[in-house]
Amino acid sequence: MNRTKFKIIYGLLGGTIGTALIVLADFLGGEFLPLWVYALLWVFLFLLWFWTAGYRRHLQPRRPDQNGKR
Repeated sequence: MNRTKFKIIYGLLGGTIGTALIVLADFLGGEFLPLWVYALLWVFLFLLWFWTAGYRRHLQPRRPDQNGKR
């Protein structure tokens, strides 16, 4: 899977899970925000997860050292 496709999937999952947790907390608390607020939160979380996906160390490809070993 190429990096861009992975970042999009990672962002979609992060945005959806994060927004779902916020909606669940609102539901349990008995109050809801307007729909546009949830949409903005989802976009923010998607962009945050998408942007950080390429910078996480465990996602970076390992480069061979001087001797060609990994």
